[in-house]
Amino acid sequence: THPDLDDNQRIDLSINADTGLPGGVPVRAQDNHGTAVAGVIAAERNDIGGIGVAYNADLVSIYSRLGGTPATLDGVVARAFTHALGKVDVLNNSWGLG
Repeated sequence: THPDLDDNQRIDLSINADTGLPGGVPVRAQDNHGTAVAGVIAAERNDIGGIGVAYNADLVSIYSRLGGTPATLDGVVARAFTHALGKVDVLNNSWGLG
């Protein structure tokens, strides 16, 4: 984990939206877009690097590799939103497609 994000991560709420299983940690080396966005949003106020606009916010990772068919992707997005319902206040839908 990144030192600007580690205290704000809620691993207990994070999931892999492809499988619905606990996790949420990026799997591939190129899956780093969400980490950069998370830093802008919630980098800790800890004298390391920058400070996020909501530096005390909890971060919940809902990971997906976003592969497969459009029908598969619909299920992944639905699983992500269903998981977040009632657990998080704000979603950043930074899918990083392409």
